[in-house]
Amino acid sequence: MKSDFQFSNLLGTVYRQGNLVFINDGNTLISPVGNRVSVFDLINNKSFTFPYEHRRDVAAITVNKQGTLLMSVDEHGRAILVNFKARIVLHHFNFKSPVKAIEFSPDGHYFAVGCGKILQIWRTPNVLGDKQFAPFVRHAYYTGHYDDITSVSWSGDSQFVLTTSKDMTTRLYGVDRDRMDEVRMTLGGHRDDVVNAFFDEAQEVIYTVSKDGALFRWEYTSDPKSKEDEYEEEDEEDRSTDEDGRLQKPKKPESWRIVARHYFFSHSKLKCAAFHPKSNILVVGFSNGEFRLYELPTFTLIQQLSMGQNSVNTVSINASGEWLAFGSNTLGQLLVYEWQSESYILKQQGHFDAINALTYSPDGSRVVTAADDGKIKIWDVLSGFCLATFEEHSSAVTSVRFAKRGQVLFSSSLDGTVRAWDLIRFRNFRTFTAPERVQFGCLAVDPSGEVVCAGSLDDFQIHVWSVQTGALLDSLAGHEGPVSCLSFGQEGEAATTLASASWDKTIRVWNIFGRSQQVEPFEVYSEVLAIDMRPDGKEVAVSTLNGQILFWNVENGNQTNFIDAKRDIQVGRYSDDRFEAKNSKRGKCFSTISYSFDGLSLIAAGDNNSICLYDVKNSVLLRKFTVSLNMNLEGTLKKLNSKNLIEGGPIDLLDRDGENSDYEDRVDLKLPGSHRGDPSVRNIKAAVRVTSIAFSPGASSFAAASTEGLLIYSVDDSVNFDPFDLDIDITPASCLEMLEEREFLIAVVMSFRLNERYLIHRIYESIPLNEIDLIVADLPKVYVERLLRFIGELSLESQHIEFNLIWIKSILAAHGKYISAHKFEFSVATRMIQRFLARIAKDVVKTSVRNGYLAEFLLDTRTQQDSIRIEEILATLRSDGDKVLEDYRHNLDLLSACLSQANSNAGFRREIFQSQSVWVMLNQIFSFYLENSDARVVQDEIWQYRTRTVRGISLLARSMITACTAQDSSVQPYVENTHRNISSITRVSIAKLCDSSLSDSTRDLYVKLISSNFQFLTNLMNTKLGDEYHGTIDYKLAQDLLRRIAHVRDPGDAPLDLEFAEHGLYLINSLVDNEEFSFTLMDDQETFNLFLNALLNSFEEFSTNAAIEIEAAKDQDLNEIELLIVSICSKIITKPRFVTWIDTMDPFDGNMPNYLKLFQTIIVNRDPWISDQLIVLMTWLTTLFDRLNVDDNSVLTASLNKVLVSTLDSIASICQYEEVRQYISEYHYFVKFLDLLKMLSIKVPRKALKDSASKIQFPNTKSIIVEILTFLVHKNFKVQEAMRDLQGIEVILNNCNIDENEPFIKERSILCIKYLLENNQANQDFVAKLEAKKVTDDKVLSEAGYEVNIVDGKVKLKPPKPRSNPNE
Repeated sequence: MKSDFQFSNLLGTVYRQGNLVFINDGNTLISPVGNRVSVFDLINNKSFTFPYEHRRDVAAITVNKQGTLLMSVDEHGRAILVNFKARIVLHHFNFKSPVKAIEFSPDGHYFAVGCGKILQIWRTPNVLGDKQFAPFVRHAYYTGHYDDITSVSWSGDSQFVLTTSKDMTTRLYGVDRDRMDEVRMTLGGHRDDVVNAFFDEAQEVIYTVSKDGALFRWEYTSDPKSKEDEYEEEDEEDRSTDEDGRLQKPKKPESWRIVARHYFFSHSKLKCAAFHPKSNILVVGFSNGEFRLYELPTFTLIQQLSMGQNSVNTVSINASGEWLAFGSNTLGQLLVYEWQSESYILKQQGHFDAINALTYSPDGSRVVTAADDGKIKIWDVLSGFCLATFEEHSSAVTSVRFAKRGQVLFSSSLDGTVRAWDLIRFRNFRTFTAPERVQFGCLAVDPSGEVVCAGSLDDFQIHVWSVQTGALLDSLAGHEGPVSCLSFGQEGEAATTLASASWDKTIRVWNIFGRSQQVEPFEVYSEVLAIDMRPDGKEVAVSTLNGQILFWNVENGNQTNFIDAKRDIQVGRYSDDRFEAKNSKRGKCFSTISYSFDGLSLIAAGDNNSICLYDVKNSVLLRKFTVSLNMNLEGTLKKLNSKNLIEGGPIDLLDRDGENSDYEDRVDLKLPGSHRGDPSVRNIKAAVRVTSIAFSPGASSFAAASTEGLLIYSVDDSVNFDPFDLDIDITPASCLEMLEEREFLIAVVMSFRLNERYLIHRIYESIPLNEIDLIVADLPKVYVERLLRFIGELSLESQHIEFNLIWIKSILAAHGKYISAHKFEFSVATRMIQRFLARIAKDVVKTSVRNGYLAEFLLDTRTQQDSIRIEEILATLRSDGDKVLEDYRHNLDLLSACLSQANSNAGFRREIFQSQSVWVMLNQIFSFYLENSDARVVQDEIWQYRTRTVRGISLLARSMITACTAQDSSVQPYVENTHRNISSITRVSIAKLCDSSLSDSTRDLYVKLISSNFQFLTNLMNTKLGDEYHGTIDYKLAQDLLRRIAHVRDPGDAPLDLEFAEHGLYLINSLVDNEEFSFTLMDDQETFNLFLNALLNSFEEFSTNAAIEIEAAKDQDLNEIELLIVSICSKIITKPRFVTWIDTMDPFDGNMPNYLKLFQTIIVNRDPWISDQLIVLMTWLTTLFDRLNVDDNSVLTASLNKVLVSTLDSIASICQYEEVRQYISEYHYFVKFLDLLKMLSIKVPRKALKDSASKIQFPNTKSIIVEILTFLVHKNFKVQEAMRDLQGIEVILNNCNIDENEPFIKERSILCIKYLLENNQANQDFVAKLEAKKVTDDKVLSEAGYEVNIVDGKVKLKPPKPRSNPNE
């Protein structure tokens, strides 16, 4: 097993302190996590943590605009410069004072650092500039603040810097050294700490935000209160003259002045603020967890939300201004919010308390953690995100374990319960308790998942429950101290063996399903802290309090090996230790251990700073990992600095909160003396430790639950586990088990996960030839390169030349496009294949060419043999009696071999297709079956064998017809005869399938026969010969098929089968390609209605979204049936004949509204459309719109709304195409849509949020019309002008309100207004001149006593008169 594990990711925590940063693409968020930095890819749903560490917690981070350099600074001012792309540390630097703010300039040439009270500007290191000895060169050094700098902001042109400070001032500095004194200015006026300051996009306005909730707007202007006379007494010599020699008036002095003051009026302190200059959006966060969005300079409140009861410590806005990132360090919350759609992009939170336990899922794709806060979290290893959180436990969770298949999770807790969790529905489906209230400290689950065991800390017993019934099966007594740990074996007979360890210095091995529970304890000389059983169950390892790891043979109870681990453990010195680290006894043992999947390695960790990997057989330390370098944790330093030791004790442990400048930081509301439950409690310094550790199922990575979070170490730079879900443990034994069960694909994937060459080789050569294509087609792309490289290495020394070539051919056929698109990744594998082909395969090809005639003779002989087989089957069909059953069984085996050969060998398939005798015998079999279809009871055993034989012959014909070419006219009469026979058999079988008295086995046999016949007919329609059968196919067969799928049958008929429907729809999909068939179908009103009912019924019955309305299916993933329906409908609704059918139908008659819903779903899901199809679609959609004839006299009914919404939504979904927009403009439907919107705006009143009791009236129509108009006015000056002339702008403006009848109409109307005004000065002037015309009746304002009036086109709100009697 490999031992070169490297740190790959940090899970379990997402934010600690400091600022959040979006990189310039706006899709990636960087978050400081303790002394590390994590990166979250919000688009691809992935995350990673940089491998470097700071010696203290990170206080500030910044990224340059190019996204190539990352700089992080810790609490003591030590900075690390990192290549963001390569994840390589470039330079370490010490600013020698605490840094709270750092930021790169927009042009990337400088970065500004707030070091205490001083601002420093440094040049960004680069390879193109002047060669410098030092990587960092200081450009400027500014003083002036009297307290610590809290933020640094750059101007857009990188020429100016704004700094804010706790001294309640903001200072402006220039980067240009020649103008430093001219630019430098102090902006005062705030009465509390200034949190942040920003330039607007034009750099003409400065905004400053203070902690007391004040926002000041500054502009560079003269003092409006000053008088000109004050400057007229100036000496004439100092005054300038104009061209005529006259003295000019002196100019008023200009400076940055406050032009507006705004206040947030919050009861809590403002903690953070961010500003987006392009959109003028200001985001502020408060200490009560509230955050708000304002639009500047109008100071309009856009949104006001809360992320909890704890402070919002940092906020960041991405480059587009759409996503907002918030961080709260109290609970470690990280939130990314899209304010326009009011939805969360990312919402993550780590554990509040220390992690107690972890476990890998059987497929290794997930890790589950449990903590003292009573929560259980499921983490995705690949993405690093938390997938689910369980909070049902009321006390600390002590252990978690998966059942073997990975769908059930078990947990034990100090609240006295063991809970079982369903990971499919994410719920607690069973709770186990003991007869008495006890605390459970450990847990174990047998591999079958039938029994769960938990060890008690109170009565020292092991309680055993049945998972299925929840009943307590047994209580295993014997231990005389708290049970510290439990472990089951995983393979064979060991699956029933349970090992337990206790603080009574004993180990006990129990047979859970045995009759007697009397066991002999294994005596240990010290308390046992951890136990783990080797996967094969023959050995158990324990870690003891005296620092040893002991190994015991389970069968004979002998100790086989031991490791003295005290010398391997790295123990640090605590701040209050009076002795050196080497003399400390603290943490000199391991509290958690774990075997690898092969039992050859063991990993151990404990309450110290070490993770040790051991070779079990040789008792050798393979690798030692350091958990953390964070000096904020106890136990990471070997020596203490004497300057931190004073008379009162270590300076780090003194309570210095009273010296803080902020009142809320001075007040301590925590419980005194509390050690657990709050990592920020005073006088308590967290210590480095690992509470749980575990190997992944494939041993290519391991996870450690530490004080810093969940550390993932893997054998390469990325996480080793792909998202291919396997529901069983990945071990060599399970791989071979899958091979025996003929689950070849799973066996191949599992062998590659284990990466054991001998196992891959064995499984590779055990796969049958006829399974290769299927396995390669379904093989995940992550394994394609590895499989191809393995074949290239093996083929040079393997004698199975053809076998290897078949594998290579299948891989290239199935994954050729992917390999071509990723040539660099496959370069090594393809070179190996080329070498194999050049050295060996060429010789084989030459040999085969020389022996071509011999091969043809052998193939012809085999064809004759298969013809004899078919003759034997025909003779058997015409016989009867008991002996016939044996003949049927024998001939079915022959037919199966013949069918397998036809499916896998194209040459053989071609030969039997051209054989007229074979076709004659096939038709004789079909004719005989038709003649005797009613002569025997269907439940008769001989009939069942006969039907199975006919189905096999049909499948053979299906394979044969694929070998057809345009030149095969000689067999055309025989194919036509076969076509008629199979059509007749299908009609007879469909009629019998409707009989509800059939047994399940008989119905299943009929369905399989019909499905095979459909496959033949479908393949025939797709050949050159099939072109002649589209128009002459038995039309009654199509009618029977449609009637069966459409459920037009007697009430007692049997239900519809999925396989029947799927293959029937495949046949229909091929038929509608023919114009003659489509015309006949749509010309026959009754049959076409059957056709539409069949599609509608199939969509509703076999949709994966059965509980969802049809119109909502556009947001779902479509299954095979749905995709077929989309394909069929797409062909039908784009045929010109369909316009005629629409014109003859009543939109409100029968199923027509449901048909329109189906067409709407098809149009929305189908993409792209070509020009001719779009014209047909728009023709019948506009025809339907005209027939609805909605005007001022129309009654707005629910049925009208249903049809109108379907029609308009279909048009809106294809308005993205230029052809559609031209069609609407040329045929003046733009005016009709606008008139409809005007009418609806009058007849359908807006439904406010407060009117929740009232019913929704005529919903969604106005919103869709606004969406269509938005498409039309976008970059179309002609339509923009027409909208103004037709009073369309006023109509759109009137809909810029929240309306419960019309979801998102406000947002769509705002977007429409934006496009109306874009590059159109006339429209902009028109909107600017709009005035208020009248006051609508507002009951809320009237009831409150307010009076609304219009004065000079402006709305004035008159407050209510004060009441003389306060009791009124």
